[in-house]
Amino acid sequence: MNRFAACLICLTAVSALVGTGCATRPVTHTVTQADNGSTVNLSAGDFLVVHLESNPSTGYSWQTPELNSWVIAPTKRPSYSPSGATNAEGQKLMGAAGTFTLEYRAVGPGTAPLKLSYIRPWETNAEPGKTFDLTVVVK
Repeated sequence: MNRFAACLICLTAVSALVGTGCATRPVTHTVTQADNGSTVNLSAGDFLVVHLESNPSTGYSWQTPELNSWVIAPTKRPSYSPSGATNAEGQKLMGAAGTFTLEYRAVGPGTAPLKLSYIRPWETNAEPGKTFDLTVVVK
């Protein structure tokens, strides 16, 4: 094999690696109430999905008072999905709990606390019914 052919094979191999193998795809990390108080490590571009139990019929909702948006930023509005709980006849239960979902994207390097409070917005001096704290580290 001559030197030109060896260089051509080498360049072809490097091009294949650069075009496909070196670029990482965003990863979605999902956390729940069981992850309260923990740390999650993300790479820039990754997604963070938070699922928390909620029951809006009680007046409570999950609120995020502050967020380091240069580290993580919301990707869409929070959403709620009812649990689908049914009675003995198979009818959906009114006022049953469900899941509150928040989605974020890792924007840039740094550390951001994600602190959520389960509150009734009109009760300004009341303690939250629940809290959820997560430390997000983006590399």
